[in-house]
Amino acid sequence: MDAADDELQGYLIQATLTDVNGHVLDTAYTAVDVSSSWTKFPRYGFVTNFADNYTQTLITNRLNLYHLDGIQFYDWEWNSTCRSPARSRHRLSWVNIDSNTNYQHSIETLISDVHSDASVAMSYNLIYGAWPATARTGAGSTISGALVQHQLHEPGQRRPF
Repeated sequence: MDAADDELQGYLIQATLTDVNGHVLDTAYTAVDVSSSWTKFPRYGFVTNFADNYTQTLITNRLNLYHLDGIQFYDWEWNSTCRSPARSRHRLSWVNIDSNTNYQHSIETLISDVHSDASVAMSYNLIYGAWPATARTGAGSTISGALVQHQLHEPGQRRPF
């Protein structure tokens, strides 16, 4: 079979463990995608935890077990217009829009681990969200430009997640 014939194919792999008498002790299954690019049959996943209290490699190992190949990084930025606070582009940590502390080393480790698993790390940008101060900072958004305003809230009021 020519390698080009394998393009865009998926295969089921079954591994069976038997004892010396041939009795099945365990069986496991996995799959393999044989495509020249992850974009042929993308399998997306996402990461939302960039804290300092866990091992990032454990997260990427789990994503790899699910055969995910396009990993989106949700709310990793300081805000939707700037990766880290303006006072210092080299801050070690910052609070994101969900009031969680993100750590630069956690993000960098996750990206490195995702890439080492032959997956793609993608930035997810909160396109329709904004911090309350967005209009005052000159980022180009205004509260009146919001797509939806809840009738029970005043414009600009922060809505908890």
